[in-house]
Amino acid sequence: MLLTSSTLTLAYFRDAHKTGHTRGNVYCRARNNSTRMHSIEIDDEVMADLSCRAVGFHVTPNDVLRKLLGLPLPTQPATPPAVPATPGRLNAVEDPLQKFVASSAFQAQRQSINRFLLLLWWAHAHNEVEFQRAVTDYSRGNRRYFGRSQEEVEASGVGIKAKQIPKTPFWVLSTLDNKSKRMIIEDVFRAMGLPAGSIALAREQLADSDISRRRNLALQYLN
Repeated sequence: MLLTSSTLTLAYFRDAHKTGHTRGNVYCRARNNSTRMHSIEIDDEVMADLSCRAVGFHVTPNDVLRKLLGLPLPTQPATPPAVPATPGRLNAVEDPLQKFVASSAFQAQRQSINRFLLLLWWAHAHNEVEFQRAVTDYSRGNRRYFGRSQEEVEASGVGIKAKQIPKTPFWVLSTLDNKSKRMIIEDVFRAMGLPAGSIALAREQLADSDISRRRNLALQYLN
């Protein structure tokens, strides 16, 4: 994953710490190179975290890095005209989830379980308090879908498995078909008070496989 930065290279930042340079020295060197563009390699997890933090008008991963490093933000560009939103959907500027699901880190995930976990991770990072409220005691029937440990979830049924939501203390039932994953995402997002556009967008990321679609069409035809 390549990330363009107008501040300083990751290698220089690392070497500065090794040689005992202060942040002020790093900042001074960075200002001298402010017109140059650099590329650094970061892994998908770091890119996903930066994308999740880059929420708001014209906030980029570079702005997030500058904030974390204590550097001033560059002059903000003029706000472009807002793109009209389609019914039931926020436009790209207003919907932080749209930026996240469009990121290369998210789109690189082909397995629905990984997308499911990342959507839940985004929801937790977006509003930890509301997420905790939404998943606490969430259940359908006798099964427990969320818990603070793997055992807590798996004890509610036979032959079921749970996976940890990345970078959170929560575990979620993972032996689910995509229809059930969409149902859980919709329930959690709605309980968190997220808009209908975000809910619809999240559901679209967990589409049925071609085999499942053909089976569902066959069942509809038979009925």
